[in-house]
Amino acid sequence: MFRLLIVLLLASAPELVGGCQWHSDTERKHSESLLIAPSAINPKYLVYSDGREQLTYLVDAEYPAESTTAFLSTQLRNQRWIALREDFMNPGMPTSEVRGWTQFEDATREPRASVRQWACDWEDGAHNITLYNLEYRYPMSGAHDPPDSRPLHVVALYIPASVAEKMKHVTRPAQPKK
Repeated sequence: MFRLLIVLLLASAPELVGGCQWHSDTERKHSESLLIAPSAINPKYLVYSDGREQLTYLVDAEYPAESTTAFLSTQLRNQRWIALREDFMNPGMPTSEVRGWTQFEDATREPRASVRQWACDWEDGAHNITLYNLEYRYPMSGAHDPPDSRPLHVVALYIPASVAEKMKHVTRPAQPKK
């Protein structure tokens, strides 16, 4: 959950990375790392003035959405993106390429929800970053597994290398000087 909050915060709080403004943009060419999975429903792009791009959509897929995660991973590898073993914004936290799906309770809003999340970051040779956050969200019912955990919510964020470098200083604590 913390990762999703960070992704959404950075996507919606332009002052953190230098006075960005966003607008909806479906006509321009987008980063090839922003992939629309098969069966995607209602894809929407946002473009920020600092070069970041965001893509959101739904997929009608049952948990654990193996075909969707395989599609994203395969396509990004084919484009020479390297899956990071640690979360770009939270060093030390393994990505879903390492640990798989996670599950947690989201008590930050009502009604409380159980969330299954798959989150992974990739980096290309120029140090651009692409983040993917896939989530199933369902109301808390006491049952461990929901009767139907559709739809899958997908949020992808492309971050140019220059912006990614600035973000490192915002999201990572300064190391003490020795």
